[in-house]
Amino acid sequence: MKLRIFVVVLLVIAAMATVWPLAADKTEPNDTLPVWSADTDSDGASVPYTVTGVALTEADGHIVTDLLASAADAKIVSFFFSSCTTICPVVNHHLNRLSERFAGKSVLLHSVSVDPTTDTPAVLQHYRADHHYQRDNWQFYCGTPKDIRTLAANCRLKVFETDPSAPLLHDPIVVLLDRHNRIRGYYNGLQEDDMKKLMADTARLLTAAS
Repeated sequence: MKLRIFVVVLLVIAAMATVWPLAADKTEPNDTLPVWSADTDSDGASVPYTVTGVALTEADGHIVTDLLASAADAKIVSFFFSSCTTICPVVNHHLNRLSERFAGKSVLLHSVSVDPTTDTPAVLQHYRADHHYQRDNWQFYCGTPKDIRTLAANCRLKVFETDPSAPLLHDPIVVLLDRHNRIRGYYNGLQEDDMKKLMADTARLLTAAS
C-alpha cells in the first residue's frame, strides 16, 4: 500500500511529463488553440493527431461502440476510479464545475474508470448519484483493461498496472478534443489555473464553431 501511494505521488508530480511527445502548432486561425500533432507530411507540415475512440459501457449499462463518435464541438476525456480518495475527487470536483458551466451546450465530458474489476455500471451509477454528477453532458464509463489502455494511448497518455487486483495507475491529466477529435489541449486536473484554462479553451471552441 505504501509503495502504491508513493507511486501515485510521483505520478502527480510528473503528470505533465507523462504526455507522449507531440508538437503543437497554431493551425486554427478561427480559435487560435494549438492543434497537437505527432507527424509531418511530405512537405514538412504538421499532421493533426486524431484520437480514435473505443467501445466502453456507460453507467446505465448501454454499450457505446465509440465514445468519441458524437458531433459535439468540444469533448473532454479524463480517467478516474470510484474508490479513489486522492487525486480523483479533486479532478472530478473541477470537472463538475465545467459540466455545470456548459450544461445545454455542445460539450461532452467522458470520465473513464481505470478499475474494471470494481467499477461496474451499477457502481458508477451510485457514484454519480452520491456525488450529484448526473448532468446529461457528463458520462461515466467502464471497460476492459485493454480498451482502457488503448483509449489512454490514443489520447497520448499512459496508464499501467502494478497490481492485478488494483486499479490501473493513471495521472490527473484531462484532454480537450474538438469536434474532429483532434487534441487541442492537456490540463492538470489538480491545478485550479489549468482547469480555468480548460474552461476558457472549451468556450473558445464553442465560439469558433458557432
